[in-house]
Amino acid sequence: MNRGFTLIELLVAIAVMLILSAGVVSLFLNINTRSQEELQRNELVDRANRISSYLVWEIREAGFGVSSVPKLADGSNLTINSVGYSYSIVPSYNPNGNDSIAIIKAISFLPKLRVNQNTPAGNTTVGLDRAPKNYEIDPADDYKSYVVFESHKKVYRVISVNNNTMTLSSALVENVPAQTEVLGLRVINFYLSNGELHRDDGITNSIVDEAVDGFKLNYVLIDGTETPNPSNPSDIRAVKFYVLLRTLRPSKSYTDNKTYQLGSITLGPYNDGYRRLLVENSVEVKNVGY
Repeated sequence: MNRGFTLIELLVAIAVMLILSAGVVSLFLNINTRSQEELQRNELVDRANRISSYLVWEIREAGFGVSSVPKLADGSNLTINSVGYSYSIVPSYNPNGNDSIAIIKAISFLPKLRVNQNTPAGNTTVGLDRAPKNYEIDPADDYKSYVVFESHKKVYRVISVNNNTMTLSSALVENVPAQTEVLGLRVINFYLSNGELHRDDGITNSIVDEAVDGFKLNYVLIDGTETPNPSNPSDIRAVKFYVLLRTLRPSKSYTDNKTYQLGSITLGPYNDGYRRLLVENSVEVKNVGY
């Protein structure tokens, strides 16, 4: 005859089940924590690769189309929005904090904008193969009113655009053959603000990364020396950047007690739950070598 379970047997069975359940829950939580930590590490590495590639690409283009000392075609200095730019790389050094950098370069439009006929030196009007968009060339906006003709390395200010014709503030100093590409001049600033790395070209201010604790720069000069604050930016031949990234969320099981060397400054220990990764890279700037 089946007598069933006694109360003691039921209590023992329940106790065993509770112990097994606790073990399973603990194992699940441990696996989940490790999984979250692995996701955070992968996230940091992915962001580091993206930021490094992006900064390398942008900085490498410094001086493209304008050389190391951008000048207007009439020989005067370049001034955009009341700020003078004597060099195509403009360092801003902060000995006790984050640095910033401005780079000047010519950019192509999409689709490309080209001169539609041979235009001799001395002219102030230039015919184009299409009407430029307002976001490409805008005489009313300092940040979009300068152009460079492909391979000429002279900067011209556009004072008016009428359909397919643009008028320059000064005469062409050399002949411009038909099909020469017209490039836009842009000043691009990289800086850290409120833990966010920004890219600002005066037209659009975008966030490169939203969780950055440090941004520092060093410069390799033509004589091989390295400095965070070059006295003559035209001597710059390479730029080294340091970006300290942190995870977007803290981890309860982690404490960051490390220190990080960003060029001339040391950051940390932070003693918080954020994981961090220091991104370092060096970029040769070929366009400023002449």
